[in-house]
Amino acid sequence: REFEMSDELSLLFLASASKYSDLLESRRVADALLATMREQQDELRVRYSSERIARTLTNPVSSQGQYRQVIESFAQTILNEFDWWGCQIWLEEGGNLSPEKWLFGPSTPITLKRLDKLFIQPILAPKNSATQLGSYVTTTTSIISSRDLDWFENSELLESSGARTVVVVDVTGLSLTSIRLLFILPNAR
Repeated sequence: REFEMSDELSLLFLASASKYSDLLESRRVADALLATMREQQDELRVRYSSERIARTLTNPVSSQGQYRQVIESFAQTILNEFDWWGCQIWLEEGGNLSPEKWLFGPSTPITLKRLDKLFIQPILAPKNSATQLGSYVTTTTSIISSRDLDWFENSELLESSGARTVVVVDVTGLSLTSIRLLFILPNAR
């Protein structure tokens, strides 16, 4: 049957609709604040982790074995701390960067772990003058696609294994790049 709304009931519906609209706006503001807070927490976690990792690198290194161990430990800490998938360490020997074994993070997909059996040829170590860097400087590329690794001979195999996003960190020595770390990330975030 037909229903006629009284003025009092109409005002009540309008007040309810207004409250509902206010609540929706408050929820939108709260969601935006929560997202900002999460981003700030992520930044603080990364900064804290980075500082803690950097402190572990202050111990003196007195042998070649210790040198390798420190680099491996550093790379594994990065993988575990940021939940990245993998890292291949390249060390300078006789003017070349030679690949070492792959290290993997806790959530690395099984398809990527087969990279450990992949043999890769050494590459010519870039000279500091070619990179326009001085001695003992660390450079980091931005997050790039695995397809953009022009120096890595099997970049298509990386991609077919599931690696899409990488970061390359180079550390220069006295005259050449002495360390290269190739990190595989789960995403570009």
